[in-house]
Amino acid sequence: MKNKTSSNSYFISHISYLKRKAGCRFTLIELLVVIAIIAILAAMLLPALSKARERAKAVQCRGNLKQIGLGHGFYQEDYKEWIVRTKVYSVPQNVIYYADILSYLISKRENGNDPFMNAKLFSCPCETRVADHLSCHYGLNQRLCGYDAGQRKVMQVIRPSQAILNLDNARLKPDDSSGNPSIDYAIASRISFRHNSATHVLFFDGHVDSKKQDYLIRKENGTVDAGKRGQLDVGFTGTPY
Repeated sequence: MKNKTSSNSYFISHISYLKRKAGCRFTLIELLVVIAIIAILAAMLLPALSKARERAKAVQCRGNLKQIGLGHGFYQEDYKEWIVRTKVYSVPQNVIYYADILSYLISKRENGNDPFMNAKLFSCPCETRVADHLSCHYGLNQRLCGYDAGQRKVMQVIRPSQAILNLDNARLKPDDSSGNPSIDYAIASRISFRHNSATHVLFFDGHVDSKKQDYLIRKENGTVDAGKRGQLDVGFTGTPY
């Protein structure tokens, strides 16, 4: 009799526990309310997270251009103050592009290596197309630096804070069949405005800034340049030697 009573007591307490546990469950409406709140919070946070990612990519892009600016300085130091041009010929007529040269100089100074092309340094994190020495994400200002003939010297740059060295390049493979590492016009088919409708610009004095197309197509007096050279022609004088 005693055993039966203890057995009944066990089952009664167990059933009571299950009832209490069942009473703590969410109803379907409560669950839907929680899901809705989570969805609203996610919708509010995702744009902020997306903007934060874009800002981080923009910072990395600027850092790349800063490094490229150091490479320009190394070249000018090693080659008697000549400014690197887009395309250089070596014996026997092998073509070397500016990204190859600056990659070599930067890597040699930093760690003693001499890679042919540091693709990561010349790749903008906001650009999905693959970079190489011909399809380089950062185009060289052809108006200042020249393409495959003639070079300027540092002394010809009279306003280093205004003279442009590099910008985000739009002529990339596969959209452009061969790619082109230089920029000769301040237009969207040459310059990429991939940073919130702006391009990152490396100036001759080494500083990097974000500029809209409206700035780039204007002359020094503020009028729009019909020839679309605009700021690409600003800050230096004379013709290449």
